[in-house]
Amino acid sequence: MPPRQAGEPGGRSKRGTPKGCQRATQPAALGAGEALNAEPLATRSGMVRNVVRALDLAADTMAEGRPVPAEAVALMAKPMMPAWVYTLAGNWGWKRRAAQ
Repeated sequence: MPPRQAGEPGGRSKRGTPKGCQRATQPAALGAGEALNAEPLATRSGMVRNVVRALDLAADTMAEGRPVPAEAVALMAKPMMPAWVYTLAGNWGWKRRAAQ
């Protein structure tokens, strides 16, 4: 079966996104995920407050059929901690594991 082209039923848009999914493809990412340690956000400290606010905003607007607001993307993009703290903690963790 040949690939479907943009404009055909079930085809892809010119950007390569399946039709109807354009709203869900706005850029949002979470770095330093190991800080969450696969635990519920409610159990984490205040350093994830921007993540929680971003996810709440995104969930509310997407539930209403609207795109993720720029404010939610900006909140998610904020670092959870300063770069120097992240580097310090990472170095300490590596040294601790190496000593074991």
